[in-house]
Amino acid sequence: MNLLMISPTLAAVDANQPQLMRLLKLHGIDSMPVLLRHGRVLGGGIHCVTLDTRRTGTLENYLE
Repeated sequence: MNLLMISPTLAAVDANQPQLMRLLKLHGIDSMPVLLRHGRVLGGGIHCVTLDTRRTGTLENYLE
């Protein structure tokens, strides 16, 4: 399971994951199928390939 939430009721999901899209629909979440042709080359599913690789600003610890 690897997806990217666009809003509280919309998720971008790999188009090759119909079971995940059906499960999300049961919980009131619409799916936007995405063709992830180069996902394996970039390192995984939609959430992984959309993460920042370079960030600006200072390092902050949100756990303390």
